[in-house]
Amino acid sequence: RELVRGLNDLRKEVGLDIADRITLSVAADGPVADALATHRDYVMAEVLAVDLTTDGAPGADATAAHELAIDGHPVRVTLTRAGVGSVQGSTGSDPRMTDR
Repeated sequence: RELVRGLNDLRKEVGLDIADRITLSVAADGPVADALATHRDYVMAEVLAVDLTTDGAPGADATAAHELAIDGHPVRVTLTRAGVGSVQGSTGSDPRMTDR
């Protein structure tokens, strides 16, 4: 539950719309990795992820990686709006308006 809350807070922080689908890369270990493996489908449904990788490989734009702390464990996350580029946060321009 804490991971889902953190991911949804991150979605809001980077300016995603409530209905935006995402691809998600998560690097975690210990109990967070175990919980993600056990509840993968639930996490994907709650954060509207169309793809979830857990190998820790960053998205195409490594600067879009974010650090979360879930129950004291570091978690590295890369969010990418499905069908677009990596989401980095507010830069003063609308991230939905890209040349892609």
